[in-house]
Amino acid sequence: MRIAVATEDKVSVGAHFGACPYVAVFTAEHGAIARAEMREKPGHELKHLESRLN
Repeated sequence: MRIAVATEDKVSVGAHFGACPYVAVFTAEHGAIARAEMREKPGHELKHLESRLN
């Protein structure tokens, strides 16, 4: 099973999946975490978010 968690700082869980530039992906096997990887969200740019806030 794979579990994806959005993060802004590669450490803590992000509050808003769409605004987070990274996704931590964990692979669980036999009740334990077998692998963990950090991925950048494709096409994620903060510029479009900044324009919505101004």
